[in-house]
Amino acid sequence: MGHMLEKPSSPLTQLTPPAIATKISGKPVSRAKQDIRKAIIFVLLIYLITWEFDVAEKLAVFTARYETMQLDELPIAMLMAALAGIWFSRRRMHEIKTEAKLRAEAESSLARLLNENRALAAHVRQVQELERRRMAQDIHDDMGQYLTAIRLDARSLSKLVDPMVASRAERIGLHTEHVQKAIRDLLHRLRPVALDEYGLIDAVRHLVQEWKKQYPDISCRCILDDRCGNLPDNINLTAYRIVQEALTNISRHTEATTVSVTINFCSENKTALEVRVEDNGKGLSSTEPNRRGFGIATMRERVTAVGGSFDLQSTVNTGVRISVILPLSDLAE
Repeated sequence: MGHMLEKPSSPLTQLTPPAIATKISGKPVSRAKQDIRKAIIFVLLIYLITWEFDVAEKLAVFTARYETMQLDELPIAMLMAALAGIWFSRRRMHEIKTEAKLRAEAESSLARLLNENRALAAHVRQVQELERRRMAQDIHDDMGQYLTAIRLDARSLSKLVDPMVASRAERIGLHTEHVQKAIRDLLHRLRPVALDEYGLIDAVRHLVQEWKKQYPDISCRCILDDRCGNLPDNINLTAYRIVQEALTNISRHTEATTVSVTINFCSENKTALEVRVEDNGKGLSSTEPNRRGFGIATMRERVTAVGGSFDLQSTVNTGVRISVILPLSDLAE
């Protein structure tokens, strides 16, 4: 199972010093009152000791011997030094409080901007997918029928007696068939038709089958839970795109010989969907993520947009393991 990303603690909890904290998790954190009591007890204890042993009188007698060195003024100087230390400490504490407040406000603003940016990215991606679906439908409806008509006409012309006309007609038919195949591939990249017609599991099976045809030397094992077929459109599309992007990265970068694709529910109550893609390739070095950063970043943004978690684990020569958790709270029983 992939590792769930831990929920970060509150920025205010991380930044608030004990002196200005009130309560966190129902327990008092500030020790100001306790420290004040200790300070009062300490002062009273010193006062009783000096009273009992006449420390001030003895200190006056001692310093009187060194009147020329003005040692009798030393207690006043020490008192002023203590007051200066208190003033300095209060100033530093005020700066710490101000800095903590500014840092908390800055982190709050950054978190808000990050959420807004993610919401905007999710909206852009949703609009993009809708536009892709519309374009795919338009291309399929408008060009499909005309290309089919051209192929039928070319087939009819190829049956004519004139060899030259028949040869040209046959070539037109072959070219048209090639264009139709290219359009089918384009439509699949724009919007996987199988995802709309058959659901996530069958669409992923079809995707893996087509991928294996292109890379027959790579063994691919699928572990797909058929119960995951009827899910919300955004979850279906996110899971499908994750598998698609992961397989693309594997074919381009990993030099893998074995791939595993797993899609199942994380628990029996179907509160989350797990998508996991693993390979036994060369793995990622310290510089490799920069080269593959765009694809990985795209997958991570897709997952974040639906409130999921993205985990990538890899070391050199151990392959790559991508584990995605997509929440399905609205489908929980």
